[in-house]
Amino acid sequence: MTSPHDVRFWRDPELQDLEIRFSRYRSVSFPKHAHETYSIGAVLSGGTRLWARGREQRVAEGCLVLFAPGEVHSCNPEDPDWAYYMFHVRPDWLEALARDMAGASAAGEASVRFPRTVVRDAELVDALQRLAVSVTEQAELLERQGRAVEAFGLLLARHGEVGRTGGDVAGERRAVSRVREILSENFADKLTLEDLAREAALSPYHLLRVFRESTGLTPHAWRTQRRISHARDLLAQGVPLARAAQETGFADQSHFSKAFKQYVGVTPGGYLREASAQSNF
Repeated sequence: MTSPHDVRFWRDPELQDLEIRFSRYRSVSFPKHAHETYSIGAVLSGGTRLWARGREQRVAEGCLVLFAPGEVHSCNPEDPDWAYYMFHVRPDWLEALARDMAGASAAGEASVRFPRTVVRDAELVDALQRLAVSVTEQAELLERQGRAVEAFGLLLARHGEVGRTGGDVAGERRAVSRVREILSENFADKLTLEDLAREAALSPYHLLRVFRESTGLTPHAWRTQRRISHARDLLAQGVPLARAAQETGFADQSHFSKAFKQYVGVTPGGYLREASAQSNF
């Protein structure tokens, strides 16, 4: 029998600014309270009555609830299957991202404000879910970092009071070229978004944005394609699965198999069998 309550927490040791909570409640109500973090709720199912800023609002599936640190609120679930993710983000990290987006000095002040407490944004809910899955499934660090910057950058651009300044187009192209070079030459190594941003002389947010605009992919996805391409070459040469996974930088065969099937359409074992059969033809 399914438990009426399901509450889980994840705190990634390599993403120390972020805690994620998944909650599914049937009857729990919360009194008025506040958090020391920026707190972003993504509603997956059900509905609730939220009290914040002196009034009540209805919150339903596909909605986000947005709280600044210290903002008092309470909620009382109304539906029997009320489920959501809550993302608690340390203020200094989100405010640094806001400064990056605005092109402000890293030493400057930035206080993020959300004009509306409740917004409907299915695309952002999906982006936050992808971030949560990458953390719960222990995806590679570069992917987790990229999804965090992408999701919270989208949040700030759409629902925060953050501006954007123009950039040096030629410099951005050089930065993207340099990052592609690094990813190609070191695709089996552990790289972070900060490593790439430092090499590109851009902020992590700025790099993620211009790289995606230029290639259509995040740095992590672009590198994964390079890894899979090299893995196919190795398998076609008869290299064993475990060695191919190791040489292309995957944490284990499970991660390797999942990524390979996503990009190629078959598992590495299936591809290896096909390659062997063709070589014996």
